[in-house]
Amino acid sequence: MRQTKYDLLLTELGEERMKMIEDDMGELEGRMREWSAKKIADAGGIEKWNALPAAERAACDLATTTAMVQGLGVEELASMDEGERNLLTVWVWTGCCMHKDQNSFKGGNAAMTAHWKAIGAVGPIPLANKDNAAAVRKVLQPEKGDAPVTDDDIKKLEDIAFGGAKLTAPRGGDAHELFLEFALNEERLRRFPQTNNTRFRSHGEAAVELITHLDVYRRFMEVIRIRKVNQTYTNIEKNVNAGLHDKPTLTEPRGSGDLPYLDHHTVHAIRPSRW
Repeated sequence: MRQTKYDLLLTELGEERMKMIEDDMGELEGRMREWSAKKIADAGGIEKWNALPAAERAACDLATTTAMVQGLGVEELASMDEGERNLLTVWVWTGCCMHKDQNSFKGGNAAMTAHWKAIGAVGPIPLANKDNAAAVRKVLQPEKGDAPVTDDDIKKLEDIAFGGAKLTAPRGGDAHELFLEFALNEERLRRFPQTNNTRFRSHGEAAVELITHLDVYRRFMEVIRIRKVNQTYTNIEKNVNAGLHDKPTLTEPRGSGDLPYLDHHTVHAIRPSRW
């Protein structure tokens, strides 16, 4: 990739140089004669060049033109001061940063969970139960994938599963687009982030969605309750509704909904102005 970047940089610089010398026919013709002579010499002489198939000669002509343009690019790069040259040729390899984003979100969630106890504050209410244990575990322990949830898993999740990421976990599996279209008086262009699937950034996006339309989601939960004959919540509905009214729980989505690291990486990558 580094070589590809360098080759494309030379091509861009060479094309800019070509535009500058187009009006100087003497220099342009001199350059073309020089590279044409090299092309024929590389083929073994004029007789061998003429004996080449037309397709092979065309390929050589294209390669010669590319080499000539890049040669001009080399000259242009060499004429720059060291600072500008370094800016154009710098190469920083960071990878796609997707797993870094996932790990930073997971680590940030763990840090928020521990911070309540560290500062002696009342933390988010517990939200885990047997109905949503699988969804919650995908957030807190993604390395376990879709393995069956055991009784021990549920007990552990009940001890550690609370807060913003836990609140967003069950929301991703609910079908509520029609209610939101009605409540917001606009057509929903996207579904709720798929937090019930293992997908990068879905919980960060869900945090933004919940906080932005918090009042609407509170009303939605009330509609769920009153439309039933017995007007009661299931366990998972009760947990979600409680989380939507618990200030410590809502504090965490506000923190995890900031501009994601991956966005910053892809938009603000080190990139010269010419590149």
